Amino acid sequence: MAKLKNNQTDNIDFLNPYTFVPFQKVPPKPEAWEQKYSSPEDLLTGWLDIELIPKTPIIIPDTAHREEIKVKNKKGADTVHNKYPFLRLPDTDGVPGIPGGSLRGMLRSVYETLTGSCVSSLMDERPISQRNPLYAGFDKRGLLHYDLATDTWTLHRAVVYRQKCGKRQVECGKYKGFCTGEKVYFTYDQHRLLNIGRTVQDVSGKNDISFSYDVGWLQFNIPIQQDYSVTVLQPGSVVHTWKGEEYSPDRKLLSALSRDGVVDNSSESPKPMKDLKNKLMEAKNGGDNYVPVYYLTFENKRGTEVYLSGSSIGRVGRNRKWKEIMGSYAPCEKIDFLCPACLLFGTKADGGVRGRLRFTDAVPMNPEKIKSELHTLQILSTPRPSSFEFYLNKPAADAAYWNFDYYSVTVYEDGKGHPEFYPVETMMPRGRKYYWHHREAAEDAVIRSNQNATMEAVSGENFKFRMYFDGIQPQQLSDMIWTITFGENSADSTRLHKIGHAKPLGYGSVKLLITNGAIRKVKKTKTGLSAELVPLNIDVNKAGGTNCGITMGESGISLNAELKADESRKKIMNNILKICDADVSENLNIRYPVKVTKKGEEEIFEWFSKNRNVNKHHISPDTLPNPTDKKLTLRGTVLSSDSAQGKKNADSTDGEGKYADKANQGNKMGESRKVKAVVLRINAKGNCRLKLQGKESEGQFNTRGKSYSSGSEIDVYITGYSDKYDVYWVKPLE
Repeated sequence: MAKLKNNQTDNIDFLNPYTFVPFQKVPPKPEAWEQKYSSPEDLLTGWLDIELIPKTPIIIPDTAHREEIKVKNKKGADTVHNKYPFLRLPDTDGVPGIPGGSLRGMLRSVYETLTGSCVSSLMDERPISQRNPLYAGFDKRGLLHYDLATDTWTLHRAVVYRQKCGKRQVECGKYKGFCTGEKVYFTYDQHRLLNIGRTVQDVSGKNDISFSYDVGWLQFNIPIQQDYSVTVLQPGSVVHTWKGEEYSPDRKLLSALSRDGVVDNSSESPKPMKDLKNKLMEAKNGGDNYVPVYYLTFENKRGTEVYLSGSSIGRVGRNRKWKEIMGSYAPCEKIDFLCPACLLFGTKADGGVRGRLRFTDAVPMNPEKIKSELHTLQILSTPRPSSFEFYLNKPAADAAYWNFDYYSVTVYEDGKGHPEFYPVETMMPRGRKYYWHHREAAEDAVIRSNQNATMEAVSGENFKFRMYFDGIQPQQLSDMIWTITFGENSADSTRLHKIGHAKPLGYGSVKLLITNGAIRKVKKTKTGLSAELVPLNIDVNKAGGTNCGITMGESGISLNAELKADESRKKIMNNILKICDADVSENLNIRYPVKVTKKGEEEIFEWFSKNRNVNKHHISPDTLPNPTDKKLTLRGTVLSSDSAQGKKNADSTDGEGKYADKANQGNKMGESRKVKAVVLRINAKGNCRLKLQGKESEGQFNTRGKSYSSGSEIDVYITGYSDKYDVYWVKPLE
């Protein structure tokens, strides 16, 4: 990748694409399925017609019809870029559609939040693991030993003998072939290693039975820069034992290693970590060996807690499972103790109970008006709960690092900082994850690679679907109506849902509008039972108010979730309404955190690295603002307009996304490079489009968080031109 000299950077205020609605302090009391629906005469059956209005393009990828495109990676090797069409529903002649399951999932997520229900889907039940940052690394070394006869693991404090050596000595010198956890013979002087060998003769250099030596187990560190630290450990006093436990130390360590791709060899992990995996498995199978580890211990209400890692700043397995962490919000397990969402949408737990809602697929109202476009998306990654400053509440004002089990505070003595660790008695995720709404979807990626994908997105026409409800309580219907409309049953409402793929990039913002509905009334007659449909009174122009514009037939009963909202629910509703309102984030620069590296790269990792670089002046990382905070943004840095454009030119090496900077060509630029311009629009990433005086093509620059009003006139300086996008790159003259 090309490097640029003299990079200029700008500070920006950005809104992270996602945020969290906090959990209610006390969830509602679980109810039994039979008890909830024990009075049939009070239950409602009927349907709602719902219109889905796209505000930004929607992506529902058809993964069964993926197309592989051959591309080159950064090293010039062949790789595959995936391309996905939009999902087409069966028997629709190829018309794009949205599955009822996607609609159901979207609405269940909001209903769970509104009603304080369980989190119906948790991460897998492997032991949770998280990497320690450099400033909160473990400094105690130990040796694990397994006794197959008694099924007991024992952690010993290690007696440590160190020797620093160069990387070449380990990889191709005198220590080549040695591995972490290997039994060795050694000599030492004041805990400093002198020589190491596999046999006595290797150490002494001669066949001398009287030669004085010691036995220990080898440990290499993972080299962060140039030098390895070669260490030999001997078992000392016992720190802790585990006997026949499900959550045994080897399982936690192997799970942590698997997260780094060590167990299945799916990553280029450093050799010491692969050695550690092998020695753990040897010990579990009865091998008479010790496994070198780093550890941390402290006492809390659960007794002695022990945490293990393969390196000082390696990944650490946690002691609590997701079910324990989530507490009352863990998925329901018994049909006699169900949360509001499981009572309404159903659950597979305890043999399963059926849901009382059914959703049809959403189809276009006028298929011929559907607009379809292919977009090469920017790189998206899986959720990272290890980003503790975003996913977890800070346990203390001076906490430098924290996780579900403990936190650290950096203490300074004689000018040097070291971590002190404290237990966390209870820690949950910050809440349920939601995405902010963009004014428009993010710009396409320039380069196609195996890390991103090209997907078909649709827009330009509304969809329609129907929700059937069968034997539900009036309050449940009220809550569902609020869940669908967010309290505003109006087509021009800015209270929107998110559906489909690429939500962080601004895709999938939709407005749901209830257009029709009815309730089936069953009456006893002389000849038996008769049923009639009572239409709901619906005002599609109602924006807000006390009943969303919907009442239940002639009775005039208001279907309004807010009427029975206590203070806890009102707080949750306020958080939801803040996030779902597109006006809140309209003029904010929505993007993932970013800082410019020394190499002139805009990197997410660099932002988190700098944020966690605690010192006397920055004692604790910045955390993600709450949805109802006055200030929603964080601070980052990006390349200035000129540097960023130059970088695009330098990085583009193929015909795909190649930029042509023709700043010195008069045939397109013209003689005058200082012109007046009128602001046309600003997208969600802060890119401002301009009408340039005397130019046919538009101009563009990034606002870097500064405010510009549409229609305002500014002076700009033209710095370049792109053939591919037919746009001038400009810089405002302040």
